[in-house]
Amino acid sequence: MSKVIKLFYILPFLVLAALVLAIVAGVFGGQHRRGFEDLSRERLNELYNFLITVNPSNLNPQLKTMVEDRIRCYADVPSNRLTGLCKDSYANSLIKIGRRGIASAPNLGGMLREISLCPIVYSVCRGHGDGGDDDQERCVYVESQCLDGLLDYFWRGEPLDVF
Repeated sequence: MSKVIKLFYILPFLVLAALVLAIVAGVFGGQHRRGFEDLSRERLNELYNFLITVNPSNLNPQLKTMVEDRIRCYADVPSNRLTGLCKDSYANSLIKIGRRGIASAPNLGGMLREISLCPIVYSVCRGHGDGGDDDQERCVYVESQCLDGLLDYFWRGEPLDVF
């Protein structure tokens, strides 16, 4: 089978697994978890609608590259290695970007617990468009804004009510 067909079969399971992890971990903000009902379609749409209005930070170009690398990883890596390799690379990239670009001390545990929500936001974004190349670029941007939000909340210490 071609890589595209394999990805077509694997991607829904990966999205579902990420969604389950996000539900179990809670949605941004470990101390004040809102519970399982919080990751409903309405909650994801609320988060998505908030993220498309966020002004990007100076780190956003690096975050967009990180998201593009994640997408390439999931397309290129054999399915039996996706979970570990791509997820670890994604998390490590965010930590490196944060350490290079932000001077304050992070809450790494909280951030790493919630990082799986950003690819879900990307998937929600893809569902809002027509599926073309413009959607890909727009959704990479939205996921990078989600990562920026993680950095704001867990690294820069900025309170964000939506999370």
